[in-house]
Parts: sequence; structure tokens; C-alpha cells
Amino acid sequence: MATGTPQHASAQNMGAGLPAYPQTQPSACQSPSPPDQSPTPLEKVKSTITQMRKGSYLQGNIEIDNLTAADFQRMRFELPEEEWVFFQDKVRYAYTNNKLFITIPSGPQELASHKLAELIQTTLKQHRHDSTWGPFLRHIQSMGSTNFDLDGVTSRTPNECWQHTSAKWPGVVVEVQFTKREYPEKQAYDWLVRSRNNIKVLIIVILPLTLGDDSFTVQTWKSQYRDHVWGKKLVSKNVGLSFIVCEFNID
Repeated sequence: MATGTPQHASAQNMGAGLPAYPQTQPSACQSPSPPDQSPTPLEKVKSTITQMRKGSYLQGNIEIDNLTAADFQRMRFELPEEEWVFFQDKVRYAYTNNKLFITIPSGPQELASHKLAELIQTTLKQHRHDSTWGPFLRHIQSMGSTNFDLDGVTSRTPNECWQHTSAKWPGVVVEVQFTKREYPEKQAYDWLVRSRNNIKVLIIVILPLTLGDDSFTVQTWKSQYRDHVWGKKLVSKNVGLSFIVCEFNID
């Protein structure tokens, strides 16, 4: 018979007869895993706006995933007013999949806008010494891309616009877009009718979607009053100056 000091089972060996596993302790020199430093969807939106306002060239449209509806609503109140005014017409939020779409002006859009602005500025300079129109034309200035509250509900930002120094509204606004991005009738209604005829002329430049196609369409819209059963009704109308120009290279 074996004799000696009785052996007591350790706590690790008690139970279902499973072998004991050593308890591993974290090393004193091991640091905890760093927190996730990747920006949140809301931080990505704010960073994009900052880059756009600084004039940084961002190619193509931007999609930001996993931005909750609550974050999208909170963004409106957290952004400074001038940033929201700049940003609001360039963004579309899809509630079905929590995705934010940001429209970035493309190279061809910017080029077409600048070329048309140069043409209008040259025309103004050529006639500023005219005895009849010169005194008026000399006070027309480019306002660039400025946001306008059209009716207290709808606001838009043109690519370019021109305004007389004594006027509260621009006389001419320019929108540059790719084919089928937005119906021209909707743009004309917003600018001309919602502004209650304070804006007189809308020029829409429609660029082609086909790569290598250098032609583009120019439409000129004006507002007019039509007879209606309840009196005169203000409507927008394409005045027929829509044409195709093939000499302009947008490369």
C-alpha cells in the first residue's frame, strides 16, 4: 500500500476531469490595441466640404456609406451656415441605404463655365463705352458661384452669374451640366418663376456624355406672363436659342 502525504486536486483539475490550462497574463510591456482611427462618415463629409471650399480638385462624384439619417440631419445643424449654403445643392441623401452622394464639378463643367464667363465678360467690355448702354453695362459684375434663396424654401447655386451693382438679384445666371442630369424645365422654373421674375435670363449649357464628343447644347430661358383663367400667370420659356456648337473643345 502506498504511503505518503495525500495529494489534493487543484481547482483547475476539478470538474469534468479536463486538463488544467495555465492562466496567461498580459505582458507588462504590451500596450492595448489602439482605437480605430478611421474617420466616421460624418467626419468624411465635413472633410470633403473643407476641401471643396478650398478649391481642391476632387475628381468624380463621392459616395459616403453608412451615414445614418440622424447623422445627416445633425450635419445640417453642425455645419456653419456658409458651408451648408455652399454644400446643400451638391448633395443627395438616400434614406433606403444610408448613403450620401456628393456631386463634384468636373473638369469639363468648370472649363465650359469659365469659357462662357470669359465670352460674356468680353462682350460687356466691348460695349461699356456705348453711349446708350455703356453707363448701365459698366456696373454689371460677375458674382461667380453664389447661393441664392429663391422663395424662402428653394435655394440654388449657379456656375456663374452677373448682377448690376444696384440690383438685389442677378440678371443672368449660368448652369452647366451633363446630359440628363436635371430637366432644364425644372431649372428654369426654379430660377425664373420662384424668383418672381427677379432673375431675367437663365443660360443652360448641356455637355455630352460621350467621351470625345466636343459638341454641347446651349439653351436660353426667360420668364414671361401668359393669360390664365385667373389672370396672368408667370411661366418660364425656352426662347429658342438652343443650338449645337461643335467648335468648342472640352478636353
